[in-house]
Formats: sequence, C-alpha cells, structure tokens
Amino acid sequence: MTSVVEKKQELDALIQRTEELIAEHENALSRSKELNAKLEYALEFIKENPPIVDGIQLAYQTGRLDWVSIILTVLAILIAIAAFWGFNWVQVQSGIIAKEVAKKTAEDKTKSIVEKRAKKELREAVGRLEDRIKSAADSLIEHHKDVVSEKKLENIMLKTGNAMDDSSADSIAEDRGEE
Repeated sequence: MTSVVEKKQELDALIQRTEELIAEHENALSRSKELNAKLEYALEFIKENPPIVDGIQLAYQTGRLDWVSIILTVLAILIAIAAFWGFNWVQVQSGIIAKEVAKKTAEDKTKSIVEKRAKKELREAVGRLEDRIKSAADSLIEHHKDVVSEKKLENIMLKTGNAMDDSSADSIAEDRGEE
C-alpha cells in the first residue's frame, strides 16, 4: 500500500512540474510576442522620428502601459482559472490510476497466495493418500501372503515402494512352510 501512495505522490509531483513548465513556456511565449510587437513599433517610430526616445516614455505616450497592465492581469486570471481546473483534473486522474494500481496489486497478491496455499494443500493430500495406499497394500499383502506367490508379492512390494529384501522373502517362505 505504501508503494501505491509513493507512486501517486511521484505522479502528482511530475504532473505539477509539467504544468509549471507549460505555464512558464506560455508566459515566455506571450512575453516574446509582446516584446516583438513593441520592438517593431519602436523601430517604426525611430525610423519615423530620428531623435532617440526613451522606451517607457514612448509606451506612456502611446497608452501602451495601460493596455499591457490590463492584458497581463487578464492573462494572470486565465492562468489561475486553468491552474484550478488542471489541479482538479490531475487529482481525479491520479485517483483513478491509484485505484487501478491497487486493484492489480491486490489481484496479483491474492493469486500468489492462493497458488501457494493450493500447492501446499495438494502436497499434503497426496502425501496422506500415498501413506494410506501403502498402509492398505501392506495390510492386504500381510493378510493374503499365503495365497500370493513370492514373485507376485515382490512385484506388489516394488509397486507400493516397499522393497523386498532377502529376510522378508525368507520370513514369507517360512510362514508358508517352504524352504
């Protein structure tokens, strides 16, 4: 759960930094356009009026300072509104992503736990079943050893995993009365 929160925080930080860079780029672009327009105007003015004129004085005389202030204020208000909308969008998107990541993580973890548990229980069940089969085979062999031939008995013992050594073969032969 901690990793999902950390991933969300990382994502929020990246999105916020991206929005800041976009805003800076837009501001720089608009300033560049304004400066180009002012430079063109100033160049035209200088060409028409040969004496050197102060740029602030020129902007003041033409009424451009008032318009620049108004345009910058409107632009700042638009950026603020876009920032609130962008923040809300980022918050919603990061919530959606966090839910998807949490769901996938939970599914993967649950699948892993179920597989481990199933393998463990299957191994235990197979072990218990093998023990019962060996016990039943040993019981049948012991009960019917006088009926079963020694060769068949040896084959059965090998199939059940109980190797028949010479002493067990001798004891079976003695029980039958053979030598």
